[in-house]
Amino acid sequence: MNKYNFGEYNSKEKLLTLLNNFNDFKLDETDSSKALNLSSDAWHLTDFVFEEYKPELGFQTLGDFRNDLFTQCDNLKIMHDLANASKHYNLSRPKAQIKLTRKHSGDFSSDFSKDFDISHLEIILENDEKLDFLLIIKNVIEFWKKFFNKNLNIIL
Repeated sequence: MNKYNFGEYNSKEKLLTLLNNFNDFKLDETDSSKALNLSSDAWHLTDFVFEEYKPELGFQTLGDFRNDLFTQCDNLKIMHDLANASKHYNLSRPKAQIKLTRKHSGDFSSDFSKDFDISHLEIILENDEKLDFLLIIKNVIEFWKKFFNKNLNIIL
C-alpha cells in the first residue's frame, strides 16, 4: 500500500483507472487534457508495477525495467515523453522522436471511419511520420493488459 494514495491503490487499480479514463476519452477523442492524463496513467504504471512486483520482475533498478518495457512496447516511449512534458514543460531526456503534437481538424465527424479525414489528436515524429494518439494509446493499453496477464497473472 502506498501511504499517499488514500487506501488500497495498487498496480491493478492503476490499470483499471487507465481503462476507465480511456473509456471517458473515447467520448471526445480530441480532448487533449484527457489524452495527457491517459499518457500519464499509462506511463506511471511502470513505477507502480516495479515497486509492487520487484522480486518477481527480476530487475535491479527502475531504469532497467523501463528499458526492458521499451523493447516490448515502443509506444511507451511516447507515453513517457507526453507524460513528462505535460508535467515539466520541457524534456531533458526524451525517449521518442516527437517533433510536435497537435489537434488535427478533419472534414468529417468521428462517426466516419479512419479512412475519412476525421478530427483527431496527432503525434508527428522527427521523420514526419504522423501517428494517431488514439491508436497509440490503444496499443499501450493492450500491451499493459497482456503484461499483467502474462507476468503478474492478473486478468482484466
